[in-house]
Amino acid sequence: MGGLGWIMLHLEMCYYATLRDVLVFDTTYRTNAYKKPFVILAGVSNQFMTTIFGCALLSKETEETYNWALEMFMEAMDGKCPISVVTDGDLAMRKAISNIFPDARHRLCMWHLERNAAKNVQKPGFVSDFTHLMLMECEVEEFDSLWADIVSHYGLETNAWVLEMYRDRARWAEAYLIGHFFAGMRSTQRCEEQNGAEVYTQYIFRLFQDEIQRASPLIVAQRVDELRRRLYFIEMYSHSESNWTVEYHPLDSRMNVVLTHAKMDKECLTCVPTTNCSPNPT
Repeated sequence: MGGLGWIMLHLEMCYYATLRDVLVFDTTYRTNAYKKPFVILAGVSNQFMTTIFGCALLSKETEETYNWALEMFMEAMDGKCPISVVTDGDLAMRKAISNIFPDARHRLCMWHLERNAAKNVQKPGFVSDFTHLMLMECEVEEFDSLWADIVSHYGLETNAWVLEMYRDRARWAEAYLIGHFFAGMRSTQRCEEQNGAEVYTQYIFRLFQDEIQRASPLIVAQRVDELRRRLYFIEMYSHSESNWTVEYHPLDSRMNVVLTHAKMDKECLTCVPTTNCSPNPT
């Protein structure tokens, strides 16, 4: 068998019909029993939530098998092509994208680029400078000048990986991608899950598990939105005399606070350790 594919049904197909601007290909999963490449085809909704459109289990990673997977996907999605795609840079996948999605703008995954930079240029400070230049919004002439400065500074004039990256700069440098819509996505979903695994450790899970149990008897009695803050009035279920006010600042630069409370808001939970929480006078 050359490959096996799945396409998500009605809801995801409706999402793709309206949100097909950016399609992310992750080809790095090999967690199945046969150690075969498992391709994830995903996108992002208007709420920036990950949406899985389809997936495929391939016998091998070749241009032909990727062609088959993308053709299957296109057939299921009524021939609608994405505007932009993000991949991990697999050469066979790159060729297949050019074959099946010839008009789509192709971007290389930022996380994979950083990892490859660390592997191929083992010089202190280079990865940081490389990432900074990769994300810099500037004119292409300025990018080329700064790239030449970095190459000279680290003595990389003959480094094969550096030379290859410069030839392929239109696929990863922000200076060359300005004006092309990627919905804020610079990496594949695999990268996001990798980062999530590093951040959401077993220790953090145990802390959060205790927090959920402590918050379970609490309810949000009222919410007030102000210009620079949001107030939650919290009560103990069946004991309204026990109440608290939780103050949340949406513009707080600490992204972990923003994300944590954005998700807790949906479940009417409050996270005591990361909020300014004070008992109300009774």
